[in-house]
Amino acid sequence: MTNLIVEHFGEPSSPRDARAFELTGRRATDDLAGRTVWCAFGLPRANELAHALRERFVWAAEEGVSASAMPVVGPDLLRRLASRLDGMLRGRDAGDRELGQMEQEVYADGVESGESLVGQDVRPGDVVVVHDPLGAVLAEAIRERGAHAVWHVTITGGRAAEAAREFMSRHGSPVDAYVITWRRSMMAVMPSADLVTRRELSAGPPNDEEHRTRTEEVGWSALVADVIRDDRHQTVGGTRHARPGVPAR
Repeated sequence: MTNLIVEHFGEPSSPRDARAFELTGRRATDDLAGRTVWCAFGLPRANELAHALRERFVWAAEEGVSASAMPVVGPDLLRRLASRLDGMLRGRDAGDRELGQMEQEVYADGVESGESLVGQDVRPGDVVVVHDPLGAVLAEAIRERGAHAVWHVTITGGRAAEAAREFMSRHGSPVDAYVITWRRSMMAVMPSADLVTRRELSAGPPNDEEHRTRTEEVGWSALVADVIRDDRHQTVGGTRHARPGVPAR
């Protein structure tokens, strides 16, 4: 049975609660210190997602955590296939033509050339968060570098999305973790460790952008710290932990 760890970031009710929340952020930056969180994107749609993620780590720079963009530039055939897979993952119809032998060969070539697409600056212990299927092709090369491969995914139902996920699972390499975000909730799924960690972020007062931003900053940092600690560990399932936390104002 999968382990599930849940942490709630509510509104502060006391200075002690606010300090507890900030301690969560400091623990995360302690784990991430000296590493770079790479925000990888290959398709135009993912550029905005990667930029937003970099913004969520700006606050941690003083703690020794870097965040950098990683544009992924692949061959035209691979980019077209990645764009098609991206559309399918978001529920768009795949059309009459199935993903066949030609697509399999293009994808396999992309995986084999992943080392050259990653670039030279990714170091052991770094975290590479990919935001689209073109970036996901790099998972094997990222892991071979000793870095952690994380895919920020969009969950969509339907046959097209299922076909795209099955294709990528069959012909690509596994990532260390999948991060799923929706509304005010964020989750890291680590298949090898049979572990799921989840952060629930309160909505906060209306129009309080500072509250919203701060909870997302600490939420993302804590989630990525979970990954580097636990993504390759063996765990025993069946335990559910709840850890309360509140944001500072």
